[in-house]
Amino acid sequence: MAQRGQPAGSSWRCTVAFAGGFVLLTLAAQAWSDHIANLRFDRGGFEAGAFWTLLTAQWVHFGSAHAALNVAMLVLMVLALHGWVRLRIQWAALAGGYAGVAIAIASDPHCLYYAGASGALHGLWAGSAAAVLVAHSHERQRAGVWLGAAMLAALAFKLGWQAWSGIPLQAAGDGSGLQLLAGIPIYYSAHVAGALGGVVAALLANVFLRRSA
Repeated sequence: MAQRGQPAGSSWRCTVAFAGGFVLLTLAAQAWSDHIANLRFDRGGFEAGAFWTLLTAQWVHFGSAHAALNVAMLVLMVLALHGWVRLRIQWAALAGGYAGVAIAIASDPHCLYYAGASGALHGLWAGSAAAVLVAHSHERQRAGVWLGAAMLAALAFKLGWQAWSGIPLQAAGDGSGLQLLAGIPIYYSAHVAGALGGVVAALLANVFLRRSA
């Protein structure tokens, strides 16, 4: 189904533009990171004044495989959410995810370095799930309620599995707070903070859009 207030063709074009823009920006940032210093978060640099790394670190990654994985996940999520969640709410959820991760890495002295968009993507997923659940609860559409609940349950299962498996608890050997999962560094707190930030931002955006409709 098309998103409200938009023709189906326009909605699809916006969806593809959103996904394509994210892909291009991520690939460009990854290419630039090999030539421009101080894009990844480094606690020493951050405490010396490199505050911008709280955001730039979420656009660069630990290698091309890490970047490709996050790009693929964003594209899959945006396509799957098409017709269920307004793009403006998805944008808000993603932005909330970025903000949540920035707060997490800035406030955790054990996080010595960080890179990647996975925390923000948790915000996109969690915020979109909450928006689907709330919107369809108001409209009493059972399919949407079940979808939102299933998305949140899947997220809770993933984060619970990470906690149970010890990813957030074991030391990385260098005090960074990161763990390796399939060769990719994982910072569990960023996933949790990103999800929470995405939910808050998406619900606020949902209220604003309803009042301005």
